[in-house]
Amino acid sequence: MKVRTGLYTSDKIEELAQRYEVPNPDNRWDSPLVKVDISHVEGRLPRDVELNFDHIFDLLFNGEKAKPNDCTVAKVEHNTNKLNEMQVITQQIIQAILEKQSMNFGSDRIQVPHSTIPYVCKKNRNMPQLTRAKAQFMQVLKGNEAIGTDSVGNHFVDFLNTL
Repeated sequence: MKVRTGLYTSDKIEELAQRYEVPNPDNRWDSPLVKVDISHVEGRLPRDVELNFDHIFDLLFNGEKAKPNDCTVAKVEHNTNKLNEMQVITQQIIQAILEKQSMNFGSDRIQVPHSTIPYVCKKNRNMPQLTRAKAQFMQVLKGNEAIGTDSVGNHFVDFLNTL
């Protein structure tokens, strides 16, 4: 048997032993936990232990998947240019609604730019009301990447028609 000597100093072994933290299977980073018991092995050396690699493979690749959390899920990057364009489009729709309401030509349906859907004027709305509605709509947009600048006008008018 080949004897290895001089790999680590006794000071280095002591330093490593002081830094050791017992794994806890309840911690996400310690799961799955595979315990290797060397107490029954002659010589008590880890290299003399036989491991069940099929079991380890199953734990790693066929086992229960960890739930994603904030650290493991990629954050959605918002295209600020796209959001700015949507701000401009919604503001143009608000301006058109305010202008046509002020003309008061008796129509309850107002055709606005960037939308094929008419705004249904159930009651006259002022600038602060429409601005609050725009802010609510923009919050919804930030969480929904599927809406593009080409359809934001229709979605905004739909949103306003539900108020």
